[in-house]
Amino acid sequence: MVAMAGVGDIPWYIYVVLPFISAILGWLINGLALEMTFGPVEFLGIDIYRFDEQPCGLFGWQGIIPSKAKKKYVLI
Repeated sequence: MVAMAGVGDIPWYIYVVLPFISAILGWLINGLALEMTFGPVEFLGIDIYRFDEQPCGLFGWQGIIPSKAKKKYVLI
């Protein structure tokens, strides 16, 4: 018969550390998402090829909200 790994085989400190690691990673990912949504206001990078009102170019990035500001302003 093959022995299966159970909950008792995992050290207790894994259960203590795992929520803290998950919280730190979640905080970093949410911070990055906010940064990519609102900043930078101007396009950062080499503007070789880029569609109108799109945040990403071939070699660069502009925030999603600032890249669509002109379109949103016209709608108001």
